Amino acid sequence: MMLQCTQGNCLETVVCVGDGHVERNMLYDEGYGPYSDGYKEFYSPKYFYPSLNIIPVFPFYPYKLSKELNNSFSHFFSDLTSCANKIRICVEVLMDEKGINKTEIVKNKRRYISLHRRIELFKLRFPEVGESLSAIKWIGNSGSHHDKLTKDDILDAYTLLDFGIRKLYNNPEKAIKKLAEDINKKKAPLSRKRSKKY
Repeated sequence: MMLQCTQGNCLETVVCVGDGHVERNMLYDEGYGPYSDGYKEFYSPKYFYPSLNIIPVFPFYPYKLSKELNNSFSHFFSDLTSCANKIRICVEVLMDEKGINKTEIVKNKRRYISLHRRIELFKLRFPEVGESLSAIKWIGNSGSHHDKLTKDDILDAYTLLDFGIRKLYNNPEKAIKKLAEDINKKKAPLSRKRSKKY
């Protein structure tokens, strides 16, 4: 089906794909027993394009984080394990954005640092957010191991992620100040680079 946003300043069209079925609606009367009063239609969405935002994505979030968030949203209605994995990737992007190392040198060899350890390092700098990211990691791990996840599990992960991102980035004044500084430093518009920074 084709849907359209009803907000006057938006009116964006969204395509929805899903499945449905018809069931006989059975009722019971003590005097007459079971009887049918017709049929009911049931519909289940599987995919929206563009995807629906499960949590807000503000324009001042880092470009790569916004991209991965939108990627995760596209899996929410169709594949919960993939969605959990995509949310876990958002946590990894947060680690990258905040400068938490991906690798370390041990015995003269470079090796990758586990996400668990990266989060522990992250907690040293951002303790109020680190616990939320640890909880998301466990949900993401379940998705990686194809454990049974429910939509409520995924919504829990989004709630934790939304809290963490807002704590780290929901400072529009700081973002605007940085934008002005970058334009003044360049003495010209930022052009396409802007969408990747703000």
